[in-house]
Amino acid sequence: MNVSGWLTVVKGPKVEGSFHIRQSVLTIGRAPTNPIQIVHPSVSRRHAQLRRIDGEIHVTDLKSRNGTWINGDRIPATQILKNNDMLQVGDVLMQYVVNPDYREDRDLVMERKDARKQCRILETEVHEMDPDIFDNLKNNL
Repeated sequence: MNVSGWLTVVKGPKVEGSFHIRQSVLTIGRAPTNPIQIVHPSVSRRHAQLRRIDGEIHVTDLKSRNGTWINGDRIPATQILKNNDMLQVGDVLMQYVVNPDYREDRDLVMERKDARKQCRILETEVHEMDPDIFDNLKNNL
């Protein structure tokens, strides 16, 4: 079973901002290369890693300066994140909430529908183009 969840910022920048956790591996940190970017001086460039293993989310501190905490306890190694746990990276506090009704294939269907919609919009735009453009293209080939 693929577990999906949300990290909602409780304390720190972007309070009430949420991050959807659906990848199998992602990192949290200040650098823009992190899927969960948190720009705060207490957060390291690459602070922590979330990894889905057997339907559970495992949190690992990546040797951050200010540590990674779950429910007020600093994690010494990898620890499992559970529903309603409070995850803290540096001074930023987030709540993890599991979405038990999440189905990854539903997201893929929605992405396909969105892609089809975008194709229809593009087709409409192409059909509405000036026909002289196509004639000029044909003549130059």
